[in-house]
Amino acid sequence: MDVLLLFLIIMAVAFFSPLLSRGVGMPEVTGIIIFGMLLGWNGLGVVEKDGLLLSLSEFGIVFLMFLAGLEMHPTIIRENWKKASVLGSFTFLIPFASGYLLADAFGYPTTVKALMGVILSTTSVGVVTPVLKELNLLATRVGTTVLGAAVLDDIVSMVALAVLIKALAGEPFNPVSYVLVLLLFFMAILYIVPKFAEYSLNRPKFMVSIEAETRFLILVLLIVAIVSENIDLHPIVGAFFAGIAVSDSIKTGWFLEKLNAIGYGFFVPIFFFVSGCSTDILSILNVEGELVFASALVTVAILSKGVGGFFPALAMGFSVRESLGMASAMTTRLAVGLAAANIAYGMGKISDSIFSSFVLLAVITTVITPPIVRRFLSQDNPVEGVVFGEDIK
Repeated sequence: MDVLLLFLIIMAVAFFSPLLSRGVGMPEVTGIIIFGMLLGWNGLGVVEKDGLLLSLSEFGIVFLMFLAGLEMHPTIIRENWKKASVLGSFTFLIPFASGYLLADAFGYPTTVKALMGVILSTTSVGVVTPVLKELNLLATRVGTTVLGAAVLDDIVSMVALAVLIKALAGEPFNPVSYVLVLLLFFMAILYIVPKFAEYSLNRPKFMVSIEAETRFLILVLLIVAIVSENIDLHPIVGAFFAGIAVSDSIKTGWFLEKLNAIGYGFFVPIFFFVSGCSTDILSILNVEGELVFASALVTVAILSKGVGGFFPALAMGFSVRESLGMASAMTTRLAVGLAAANIAYGMGKISDSIFSSFVLLAVITTVITPPIVRRFLSQDNPVEGVVFGEDIK
C-alpha cells in the first residue's frame, strides 16, 4: 500500500474520529479503535498489514507512556504512592487469583492457569491515560493513584510473565537476580536521567534550541525503552519512568505542549488505530464451543478488577463516584494483556479459542471503559491538582 495513502487514511481517522465519537458520547480513543477494526486487515481490508505501520504503532505506545510520565510530577507521586500501591496490589492479586481459579474450573493445565492470572491482572495504561488527560485528571490525586496502580499492575504482570516464559522455555533463570536487576534499572533511570536532563535542558537558551531539547528527550526515551526490552521488561514501563525522571526539568508548559503535539498529533493515534486493525472480528464471533468460557472470562475479568479497585479506593477516602470511576479505569486490558496472549499463543501454550477469548476481553473492556470512566470522573468544576507546575485552586 502506498505510504502516503496509508498516512492519509490514518490522519483522516485521527482527525474525524474525535468529532464523531464525541457526537455519540464516546471518547476519541474508542472511535479510533473502532475505525481500525472496520478499515484494517481483519475488517474491510482498506489498510493492509505493514511493517512500517506496526513499528510506528509500537513507538506510539512508548511515546504515550513517556508523555504520561512527563505529566506526573514527582512531588504528586510521592504524596500518593501509598494509595497507588494499595490500589495496585488489590487490582493485581484479586484478578490474578480469579483468572487462575477460572482456568482451574474449566480444567486447563497449570501453564494456562498462570497465564490467565497474569493477563487478567494487567491494566491498559495506554487506554486510561488519554481519557484521564481529556478530563484534566492526570495530575490529580485520582489520576496519579489510578496511573500509579496501573503501572504497578503492569510492572508486576510483565515480571511474572517474563518469569513464566523463561520457565516454559527451559532457560536457566534466577528470579531473585532478575528482580534485583529491575530494581537497579529503575533506580538508575530516576537518578541518572535527571542529571543529564538538568545539564541539557537548563542551559541558557542561546546555547541550545527547542529542537535540540526535543531531540534530547526523544533520545532518552529510546535508550530507556531499548534497555527495557533487553532486560525482558515491556518498554512502556521504562518509557513511563523516563518521563517521570525528566518531568521536573521541564519548566514551561509550552515546551510540554510541543511534545504533546508530536505524540498525540501523530504517533499515539497510530497505536490505537493499529490496535483496532489487529482485532480479528471473525475470530471473536467464531468462539463457538468456547463461548461459555469466553463469557465467563469477560465477566470474571470485569468483576475482579471492579471489586479490587472499588473497595480499596473507598477505604482510602475517595468518594463513591470517584471509587467507581477508578475501578472502571482499572478494568481495561489492551497492550500488555494482548502482548502476553500473543506470546503464549506463539509458543503454542494456548489454543485458538482461548486466544480468541482474550481478544474478545480486550475489545470489550477497551470499548466500555472510556465512556464509563468519563461518566464517573468528569466534572464541571476545576479539579485540584497540578498542570504544568501551577496549582489549581
